[in-house]
Amino acid sequence: MAVKYEKTRYPGVLVKSVAGRNGDSREKMFVIQYRSPDKRQHMEPCGRSDEGMTAKKAMEIRAERMNGKALPNKERREQERVAKRAEK
Repeated sequence: MAVKYEKTRYPGVLVKSVAGRNGDSREKMFVIQYRSPDKRQHMEPCGRSDEGMTAKKAMEIRAERMNGKALPNKERREQERVAKRAEK
């Protein structure tokens, strides 16, 4: 079954309804879709409404990643793992 994303008024920012962390409520999860400076396409979760994320904040994060100011989640996590191994 395909995941249903809804468009927001901000380009490249999608939202889907997910189960809340306490299990009895629904909340919004924001997903950004963009191309990085090296022309690779990314689609990654950005945050949840209960964490204070909004479509506008997601749009700002998307802009940073498109311009190369911030790394995509996968690359950022890999750098953190490498740095943690270097400390040991």
